[in-house]
Amino acid sequence: MAAGHAHGATVLAHWFPPDPAGSPRRDALRAGRARVPDAGVRATSGRPRRPTRAAGFDAVHAVRRDGRGGREIHPTA
Repeated sequence: MAAGHAHGATVLAHWFPPDPAGSPRRDALRAGRARVPDAGVRATSGRPRRPTRAAGFDAVHAVRRDGRGGREIHPTA
């Protein structure tokens, strides 16, 4: 972040919040080595922490699935 700010860049965080309901459904569609064990999906869903402006980002955006195969980006407080 310091390097970006030193060069006049705006430092953005794009946060992909956990999706405890959707992650297992999407993982079930995978096959072979691409599939994550159910315990792994459950264990990692609570680990991510949302970045904050207090950490040095100029803005934080949440990225969520739009239900149509795309994504939506929303600024957060």
